[in-house]
Amino acid sequence: MPPYFVRPENVLKRCEELIAIGQSEAALGDLKDFLTSSRTRHVAAPTLEPVASLFVELAVKLSKGKVAKDGLYSYKKLVQSTPAGLISLENICKKFIDLSEVQLNNAQKQADKRMLDNVEDDLEAAVSPEDILMSAVSNDQSSDRLDRELVAPWLRFVWEAYRTVLDILRSNAKLEITYSAVVRKTFIFCLDYKRKTEFRKLCEILRSHIQNLYNYKSTTSYGINLSDPDTLQRNLDLRFRQLKVAVTLELWQESFRSVEDVHTLIVSSNRAAKPQMMLEYFESLAKIFKVSGNYLHHSAAWLNYFNLYSTSPMATEETLKVYASVFLLSALSIPEEPSTDVYESNDFKNKNSKLSYLLNSSKPITREIILKSAQNHNILSYAADDVKELFFFLQKSFHPLHYKKSLTNIFTSLEKNSDYKPYITSLIKVSNIKLFQQISQVYDTVKLDFLISLASFENTPFEVSPFEIEDSLVNSSKNGSLTSLRINHDSQVVTFANDPFEERNSLNVLNATNSEISLQLTPPELVRSQLSVLAKSLSRVLINVDPSIKKNQEIKLQNAINSASKGVIAEQKELEKRKQLLEERKEKAEAERREKEEEALRLKLAAEQAAKEAEKERVLAETKRRKLERIEREESAIREREKKKLAEEINAKGIIKVDVDKLDDLDSDKLRIMQIEQLAKEKKQMEDRLKAFGRRLDHLERAYRRYELPLLEKDEELQKQKDLDNYNLMKEKTISHARKEYEMAVELKSRLNRIVPDYISYSNSIKKEKNEYFEKCRIEAEKQLKAEKHARFESVKAERIAAYKHKLEQERKARLAKEAEEKARAEERAKAEERTRAEERARAEERARAEERARVEEEKSRKSISELSFSEKMKLKRLQQLSANSGSISNEVIATTVTAATNSRISTTSNVSSSISTSTYRPTFSSRVSTTSSPPVSSPPPSSSPTPAPEKKMTYSQRMRLKRAGR
Repeated sequence: MPPYFVRPENVLKRCEELIAIGQSEAALGDLKDFLTSSRTRHVAAPTLEPVASLFVELAVKLSKGKVAKDGLYSYKKLVQSTPAGLISLENICKKFIDLSEVQLNNAQKQADKRMLDNVEDDLEAAVSPEDILMSAVSNDQSSDRLDRELVAPWLRFVWEAYRTVLDILRSNAKLEITYSAVVRKTFIFCLDYKRKTEFRKLCEILRSHIQNLYNYKSTTSYGINLSDPDTLQRNLDLRFRQLKVAVTLELWQESFRSVEDVHTLIVSSNRAAKPQMMLEYFESLAKIFKVSGNYLHHSAAWLNYFNLYSTSPMATEETLKVYASVFLLSALSIPEEPSTDVYESNDFKNKNSKLSYLLNSSKPITREIILKSAQNHNILSYAADDVKELFFFLQKSFHPLHYKKSLTNIFTSLEKNSDYKPYITSLIKVSNIKLFQQISQVYDTVKLDFLISLASFENTPFEVSPFEIEDSLVNSSKNGSLTSLRINHDSQVVTFANDPFEERNSLNVLNATNSEISLQLTPPELVRSQLSVLAKSLSRVLINVDPSIKKNQEIKLQNAINSASKGVIAEQKELEKRKQLLEERKEKAEAERREKEEEALRLKLAAEQAAKEAEKERVLAETKRRKLERIEREESAIREREKKKLAEEINAKGIIKVDVDKLDDLDSDKLRIMQIEQLAKEKKQMEDRLKAFGRRLDHLERAYRRYELPLLEKDEELQKQKDLDNYNLMKEKTISHARKEYEMAVELKSRLNRIVPDYISYSNSIKKEKNEYFEKCRIEAEKQLKAEKHARFESVKAERIAAYKHKLEQERKARLAKEAEEKARAEERAKAEERTRAEERARAEERARAEERARVEEEKSRKSISELSFSEKMKLKRLQQLSANSGSISNEVIATTVTAATNSRISTTSNVSSSISTSTYRPTFSSRVSTTSSPPVSSPPPSSSPTPAPEKKMTYSQRMRLKRAGR
């Protein structure tokens, strides 16, 4: 659990207390310290959100943009690791933007109100001398000054708020929707307040954000991926909005950069952009090229716009007519392409290719391509009649003498349309150049007044000044549209210099297309063509007269080719060697440079790391020291405030005066008694005041109700009349709207009724074809179903038969196995019984042999007893008694003992005892003897248990002997 003073609810309570006593800045500082504290990292995001919300409110209220920025960055670090934290961050950012906009709107309303107050003052009083002096030394009007005083600070604050929020929300896919919404709000801000500088900065910020996404692709789950269709579409929407705002603000350079941004995103997209967006794209391009005076690409943009719009289902004949006419006018406004070195340079070609690429053209656009597209795509059929007439006049039936009259009538009709009027000036310039070209083909020298009279459109709204005509002449000659000319201002004569041997890249007339009319060939053209024809004819004659010349030429050509081939091979080898040497040198130099850079980088990183560590330690120590100092200051301040507050409360109750310095002498009981007494006193006073107030309130309420009764009746009548007027107005609007919708529906029905028969016939034919195809498919499906059914039946039948046979085979095998098992068990039982009988026979034979041996031994013992001495007899007697008592010494042992005694005659008592101990009193041996040896004749068979012998009391000597035998 975190310490008490770090808990968010305690911080909120503390800040609310500070706000209540007017210490908002101190509360803001405490909130910032809490958000930037390292202990706050473990606090959950939902509990932090109220703190951040109050922090944002105070920062906006106090106009502390820098503090708000630092706090929001710290809050992002605290909550960005969890989904709930990201949602909280979105809410706080939205609130920050909304509060900033509210403050800006309030400032604008306040400025407008003060401006109205100033106007009212000016109407009532004269202008003071101070105002006159202020207006003399300052160009600003009062409204501008008010805007700078009241609105400009909040404009800066709102702009900084937008920048801060955009920087916080970028590079996180989960915040992308909020990021897009804030960008749209920023566009609206720039558009509403005409903030062109801020809009340029905003475009650069957005461009840097996109560039960072391309350069530093994130591999995390929350990183923005531009290959995602939704993300790319969202960015395209923003760039189109940016382009629209740039065109509205007439920032043409920024518009062109926005066009490049849009085109880059469209190219990188895996799917095509929306048609409506592409229409906006081409329309914006056309406006940009129109402002820049680039009529070639302006016309190409309108061509793409028309081709795309003509495929739209919403296109109408009227709109197609307008767009086709605009395209043709822009195409005719394209000046003829001059043939000078400037226009054939690489810079011009690269620029033309780049602009053509923006228009989705794979090759550079030319005037010839535009005019051919106008004819090939049948755009002329959609254009207005005046535009068609102008097109055919300039391209097919152009005549210098009918020039002024024809174009004046056409331009007069075009001027009535606001969409066509902007092209009249450029059309006049292009037409004048064509006029000068044809006059230069007919005349070598012509009066300047004559040219001006043909091209000036005198006494018309389209009159061109002589200076403009002269300037057009000079520029046409300069850029190669006309041949060299000289203007003599003394004699007012224009001379077209046609030098037959003048070397030029090409002439306009020679490069003229089929649509352009050349009245006649000029002298340079005649000389150039005659010389080329003469050279070709002489070459053919020489070859026909002397065929060896051709063979010699071929031999020389072959020799030159061979020598060139050998030289090329040698040169290629030399180049390869040189290239290899250069590569080796380059690699060596690159390796040395890389090593130096790595060493420098390593040293730099080590130095930076050491500096960072030192700075980190210093910062930690400084932070710790400041934290301790701040805690001490806060604790002392809290104690002082509590003392002061307690003293003020007690003094305010009026019972006793308490000295702040003597609070330590008071205990809790005394303070509690003092408070209880004060509360009782206040309660009694409050009851008295409530009684008096209740009596006064009753009388006052009765008076209020009597007075307002007629007013309420009057207000009720007014409200009824107002409701009736509103109802009638709404009814009229509803009826008019319904009538308009009905008329539109009737018009649409009448327009669509023409295609109903075609639609019905086409629909019936389609239905008939589909029915026939369905019937055919149904018959084939039924046949296939029957075949599948039969095949399925046969397969199931075969499977079931095979399963039944397999089941019978398994049962048979199980039965045979069971019978074999039973037979084996029977044989095993028979073998076991046979073994048992054999064992029983063997045991019976063994018993018989044992009985026989026992009988023989007994007879021998009887014969030998009489031969024993007295002492031996006594020993034998004692042994028999012992055997009778213990039941563990058999007759066979006794017989063996008697036999041994009889044979040796030297057995002693110890030998008898040893024999007894080794053969009789060992439990394992006695057990073995009792189970293996046959009992005496008088004993029962082995299958029955022996009858225990009666117990007899042993003598002392017997016990000692038995003890010795056991030992």
